[in-house]
Amino acid sequence: MRPSPLLFGLAAALAASPAPAHGYTLEGTSWPGGTLTVGYDPQHAPIDANAAIMLAIATWQAADPALHIAYLGNRPGDVTIDWGAVPAQADAAVTHLYPVGPVFVSATITLNTAMPWGYQTASYEAGVADLPSTLIHELGHALGLGHSTDPLAVMFPSLALGDRRRTLTVDDIAAIRAVYPPKPLADGLLFATHTPEVAR
Repeated sequence: MRPSPLLFGLAAALAASPAPAHGYTLEGTSWPGGTLTVGYDPQHAPIDANAAIMLAIATWQAADPALHIAYLGNRPGDVTIDWGAVPAQADAAVTHLYPVGPVFVSATITLNTAMPWGYQTASYEAGVADLPSTLIHELGHALGLGHSTDPLAVMFPSLALGDRRRTLTVDDIAAIRAVYPPKPLADGLLFATHTPEVAR
C-alpha cells in the first residue's frame, strides 16, 4: 500500500512540511454530507471481497463520522471497488480520487489481481496480503484521509505480507472526525452510536 501518484503529491507535501502534533494527514477534499455509496465490481476477482468490504465500511462507520456509508453490493457506487493491474509503486491496491473543487465526485479502489490475497486469521500466514486490512486502508483514502506516521494506524503507508491491521487507532479516529465531525447534541456532547474499538 504505497502512496499513489494520484494522491495529490502527499509524499512531497509531507517531506516539505513540519511534523504535526498528530500523525494523520488529510487530502483537503471530502464528500458532501449525507450518504456515500460503495459498490463492487467482482470481475477478475481472485477472492470474494464482499465480507472484507462490509468490514471496512463498518470499521470507519464505527468512528461516527457525519457521513453515512452504504454498501450497494455488485453495482457501481460513489466509490467503486474493482480488480486489475496496478502501477508498480502500489503493490496491493491504488485509490483514484476525482474531486471537483472541495468535494469528491467519485473514487475507484483497484485491488491488485497479482497479489496473494487472503483473510488473515489471528495466526500469522506468511506471504498473504490481508484483504480486510487493505480495504480499510484504501477506503480511508477514498474518504479523504492521507497517510499517518503512527505505525499502528490503519492509515500507516505500509503493511507487510502476513500481517493485518484492522483496528482504528486514536489517530485514525481523529482523522476521520476532522474531515466529517460528528454532530454535537444540544448540551455540547458528541453524538455517538458506536463505541469504536481502539488500538493503543
